[in-house]
Amino acid sequence: MPPSKILVVEDENIVARDICVRLEQFGYAVTPPVATGEDAIARARETRPDLVLMDIMLRGPMDGIEAARVIREELNVPVIYLTAYVDDKNLQRAKVTEPFGYLLKPFEERELHITIEMALYKHSMEQQLRQSNVFNELLVHTIPDAVGISRLADGTMIEVNQGYTDLSGYSREELLGKSTIGLGLWVDPAQRERLVEELQRNGQVTNLEMSFRTKQGETRSGLASARPIEIDGERCMLTVVRDITDRLLLELQLTQAQKMEGIGTLASSIAHDFNNILNNILGFTMQLRKHAADIAKVERYSQTIEKSAVRGAELSAQLLSFARKARRETAPVDLAELVEEMAALCVETFPPAIAVRKIVATGLPRVLGDRSELYQVLLNLCVNARDAMSGPGPDGGHVLTIEAVMGSASGTVSPALLPERGERSIELRVTDTGSGIPKEIRERIFEPFFTTKERGKGTGLGLSVAYNVVRNHRGTILVESEEGKGSAFRVFLPPVPGEGGNGRARKKNSEGVLIVDDEVVMLDLGRELLEEQGYTVFTAPNGQEALEIYRANREKIDIVVLDLVMPGMDGGQLYLELKRLNPQVKAFFCTGYMSDRVITDLLAEEDLKAIQKPVRPDVLIKTIREILDEQPA
Repeated sequence: MPPSKILVVEDENIVARDICVRLEQFGYAVTPPVATGEDAIARARETRPDLVLMDIMLRGPMDGIEAARVIREELNVPVIYLTAYVDDKNLQRAKVTEPFGYLLKPFEERELHITIEMALYKHSMEQQLRQSNVFNELLVHTIPDAVGISRLADGTMIEVNQGYTDLSGYSREELLGKSTIGLGLWVDPAQRERLVEELQRNGQVTNLEMSFRTKQGETRSGLASARPIEIDGERCMLTVVRDITDRLLLELQLTQAQKMEGIGTLASSIAHDFNNILNNILGFTMQLRKHAADIAKVERYSQTIEKSAVRGAELSAQLLSFARKARRETAPVDLAELVEEMAALCVETFPPAIAVRKIVATGLPRVLGDRSELYQVLLNLCVNARDAMSGPGPDGGHVLTIEAVMGSASGTVSPALLPERGERSIELRVTDTGSGIPKEIRERIFEPFFTTKERGKGTGLGLSVAYNVVRNHRGTILVESEEGKGSAFRVFLPPVPGEGGNGRARKKNSEGVLIVDDEVVMLDLGRELLEEQGYTVFTAPNGQEALEIYRANREKIDIVVLDLVMPGMDGGQLYLELKRLNPQVKAFFCTGYMSDRVITDLLAEEDLKAIQKPVRPDVLIKTIREILDEQPA
């Protein structure tokens, strides 16, 4: 490869000769130097140099800036400015000509050599881009989307368009030569890894949703598309990002408005459901008092009260989940355990004519998500299955099958539906032998408020909630049904990376628990439940008394269960006081209502769990055990 040819434009003869000697020592080919702007243009036209070293202050009517402008526009030759001094006005003129470097006299040999090499490399990259038509000027620089080229290996930016600078807040000079990761453009650097992985696997990426951070620190959302290109023998990536932040915000606002409008239209139906539930609870509670000595009646009344309470909790959870954005508690979730609990609940509460089967694979990996939300999905599917099996079944009875097994995306589910973990997935399946779903309504079952049940029997929220929860967990839900032959709902979820199974050892329940609640009945119930499990239980009806108990028994209390809304000192204030006494205090909230303000200001900041009343005893016990077993960060 021939040496790079350099033209020196300098009106000081001694300085010009000195620079030429140095350049020849570096191995460059040097054309005879010139001293004026006019001569510089003529010599450049004649010799076609690879680079021009241009003094700004030259003899004659044309200075170096004007000569550089002509050379750049006419010959596309890169220019490095040399000067001992330049005022602000000429500095601004010089910037407009887009120089490839700037050297202040006197300069060292090493500084000169590095500046020349960087300019030659940068110009070579630009030439490659133009030759490959990747950055066509009627196209890339005029479209509003952010378009950039970066090295595949490390994310170093090679070129960007105006849309990229507008969106990121960085200037072109701030971006070129810098890594997108080093600049902090990726909110989650793992998103770039997924982008590169998909690019290498499929040869292109189309509309991958991602989050990026601007120079001002604002987080925005975009759809990224990419394809591989090669520049000067180096593998690079052309990326186009479309900003969808405002669109997502509008969609969210519209969705929330539609939700609230729909809930408003259902107010009377919801009130009807709750009144029926309360009527059953009150009526059969009175019957319990009358027939306390009749064991058979006590058992039957208790089952009816439990079913009514479960129905009320289910309706409340659906409404809250659907009506507002809830804070998701993300942690590894054992789906096998979830199925065991659900199967036990169904056996206890479903009609005897429905046989409950469970199938749980051994060594099943956990999934990353919100346990209460996934429990709600499973509960909704099982309740719908129960309702579908209200008529006579095959061979005189019905069967509900609940499964947690390893699933494979190949064959049944496209890998595109599970982009997080490729083809590996865990499948939750709920199968019934009920009436099935007619073909004409099968496509609508996940729509909000769509229901085929009669008034007062259902609100149409269950499957819509389930669909949204599964989607938020980066999974997918499918339905297989044949009218008259039953239905199967299949939920596919990505596993926790690197997990092959759970099998965690259980501790003996010997710790101390402080329960704080202004409802005396809750304190009595909590004490009885936890003492049955072997815990030592302390109770307090208000925040001030709870502080006194904690101070006196700090070494004996391992966890605190807090009600959120209490007179005087509320649960949030109490938690902060407990944290002052013990910065490592373990606690969580068990409350009937959580406002968005509290979620934002306290739960999110402190990373605390919260469970919603009414809560099943087994869920309360499990939550206590999980938090006690957590390792300190």
